[in-house]
Amino acid sequence: MIGGFSLIELRDLYRHNLFDEFIPFWHAHGIDREHGGFVAAVPGQAAPVDAPKNGWDQGRGIWIFAHLYNSHDRDPRHLDAAQKARAFMLRHGRDARGDWVYGLTREGRATAGAVSIYADIYAVHGLAELFRADRDQEGLRVAVETARRIAERIAAPDFQHSLSVYTRPHRVNAVWFFYLSALTDLLRVFPDEALEAAATACVRNMLERHLDPRTGLFIELLAPDFSRFDDDQGHEVMPGHSAEACWMLMEEARRTKDPAAFHQAIEILRRHIEAGWDPEYGGVFYLVDDRDLRIVDDGKNAWQQAEFMLALLKVYEHTHLPWASEWYGRVHRWAFEKHADPDHGLWHSVADRQGRPPATPSRKDLYHYPRMLMLNLESLERQIRREGRVADPFSESIS
Repeated sequence: MIGGFSLIELRDLYRHNLFDEFIPFWHAHGIDREHGGFVAAVPGQAAPVDAPKNGWDQGRGIWIFAHLYNSHDRDPRHLDAAQKARAFMLRHGRDARGDWVYGLTREGRATAGAVSIYADIYAVHGLAELFRADRDQEGLRVAVETARRIAERIAAPDFQHSLSVYTRPHRVNAVWFFYLSALTDLLRVFPDEALEAAATACVRNMLERHLDPRTGLFIELLAPDFSRFDDDQGHEVMPGHSAEACWMLMEEARRTKDPAAFHQAIEILRRHIEAGWDPEYGGVFYLVDDRDLRIVDDGKNAWQQAEFMLALLKVYEHTHLPWASEWYGRVHRWAFEKHADPDHGLWHSVADRQGRPPATPSRKDLYHYPRMLMLNLESLERQIRREGRVADPFSESIS
């Protein structure tokens, strides 16, 4: 049992949401079979013939459908969707320097240049996972080349990533953990000394610089020299991002066989669910202030809830800590009640503080939600095979 649910009950729910809702919806509405790649899919709306393509979603979608094929369902449609998206992006997705662009037309003309390092990180993430499926050497070569280029770009003193609220050079925790996760995947298929050093630097920056020792919380944004900004942005904590950071640190610790980092990430996760949870209405806030945990942004995006569900189930699988079980149950119940879309299936991507969905349908999540479904389903199936026994994170193979 976890959070009041049986493992079989949860497994069956995840299977239903993945196979009966997510897969049919995205194959019907979000895959461009003519040009390759992924377009925004909104319930009740057909994708326009000139639907644009977001650079983030191409790498994300490649990972989702490659992982679906690798770990859940050998349906050739999944592999075909990932491969055609890779071909589209290798043809159109990079600028003259080899950096990945943020916006594309359906046919592949760039509409926004290399303004977001996340497009590059997600490209590495997707190409590495797809390499596991088809061993395509060109995709792997580009992934490695991109990963090395990311390390150069994010080290620059004037580095900025793409969120409009970040208007000055900075260091941001999200870049470290997204990049780390891509490196964790890439290094499993392509050992490389320089990329190992980059992964080590990501871990160090997260745990020694962004982690506030007083509160145990990750400060999302720091100055280029890793000092605190002297305004409110120097105190912002993004609980959902921090949940991602924790489970990605856990996976890197498993890869490198580092028990201390693994268990430190677990304690950091506990601090963030306690700090980010709304005691009045439930659900995880978008932003809080580390000084007094006041609400900075009370939005309840689905991805935030999904990342805590993923992280908490991972903790429970390897520890059976009672708090992880209890918190998983609380987040699960809130998310499946408030974000579930009874009219169109899947989840509403956004909600207000009370959990009310938007007035009109919004696009469905191509990444956080299905990734949570797949990784949690894998965890549940492992736990069922072990008859609920705790798993040693360092003795079993990592898929």
